[in-house]
Amino acid sequence: MKPQGLGLTALLEKYAKELFNKEFANLTEVERNRVFLEIVESSGRSRPSVNVRAQGLNRLGKGLLVISAGIAIYNITTAEDKVEAAKREALVAGGGFLGGVAGGAAAGLLFGPGAVIAVPVGAFLGGIAGAFGGEFLYTWSSG
Repeated sequence: MKPQGLGLTALLEKYAKELFNKEFANLTEVERNRVFLEIVESSGRSRPSVNVRAQGLNRLGKGLLVISAGIAIYNITTAEDKVEAAKREALVAGGGFLGGVAGGAAAGLLFGPGAVIAVPVGAFLGGIAGAFGGEFLYTWSSG
């Protein structure tokens, strides 16, 4: 979300001003320790805007899961050969799940600090690739 974070000097000055309304160089040792602690604590806080966005994506994901399950059930119940249709749907769903996990994990490893955006994209693209892979595997094994 940030192209580049603040350096240590900038962070020290920022939190010295916020906490004590002084420059870092003019702080006592106790005040400096409080600034250091605030920097460490702030590194673990998330942005509220990101939390709201993540909640929305969570709901979207659950909704898409319900829709996907509904489509799979429809495909199985309307198929002439229900066992074959169930195998196909299982391979597609399983491939999509495994591809999503693999794509999300790979994006997290590759993009480090950009993982907040890269992991959902990697999971989505990996899920699509995995679902197509499951469909290919079903076609290949039954043909």
